[in-house]
Amino acid sequence: MNSALQNIPDDATVRRFIAGVRDAFDDLFRSFAPQVLSFLAARTTTLQDAEDVLQSAFAQAWKKRESFNGDHFKGWIFQIAKRQLIDQARLAKRDDRVSLEDGHEIEDGHEIVEKGDPTEIVRREEELKSFAECIKSAGGKFIEAVVRTQLKGESPEDLAIEEGVARATIDTRISRGKQQLRECMEKKKK
Repeated sequence: MNSALQNIPDDATVRRFIAGVRDAFDDLFRSFAPQVLSFLAARTTTLQDAEDVLQSAFAQAWKKRESFNGDHFKGWIFQIAKRQLIDQARLAKRDDRVSLEDGHEIEDGHEIVEKGDPTEIVRREEELKSFAECIKSAGGKFIEAVVRTQLKGESPEDLAIEEGVARATIDTRISRGKQQLRECMEKKKK
């Protein structure tokens, strides 16, 4: 018998899982976690992120086990994992801001400025001008990835599909683009 087929849980295991038997949950986790983790790892920045979503998905499955109808556990757990991944991305996007000096931030392409001291506003405007100059002068795929994902709010997954590259490639471009911008801003400060 094929060893891969031996790892597929039977209906009795799924029924025991629904009934709250912890050993059945453990069997299902051992059977499906590697596949779900692989799916998630291809869609997250780090393996740790993928593992966090995996744990969250299986925890959610345990909480919602009584609502599961017993059919197609694999499809069900993948749906939960996908929803957890989307939720994580939404939270990250909400918290994702490009920081400049002194706590000054840009969010969704718009400057966050508190009303106050006019000299502070002028300093921030100059800083933004320098930032814009750095974006323009550096150019290239790295900066484009930063601008599209961090400032315009496009998803790295969509950009990867559009470019015909892996998500990890886009993440690398974003990282390198941010580094180029930091270096440019440091040079402009001198």
